[in-house]
Amino acid sequence: MPTISMFLGIIIRMYNNGEHNPPHFHASYQGYNAIFNMDLSIK
Repeated sequence: MPTISMFLGIIIRMYNNGEHNPPHFHASYQGYNAIFNMDLSIK
């Protein structure tokens, strides 16, 4: 999974080849992991 940003010990990674739907990114920090969904709809 390619790294797109690293700051203050936080690593942000995201696939960009259509393998995962819906679009989301992964954040890691000191052994903790989170997945954030990217809802692109307008409300």
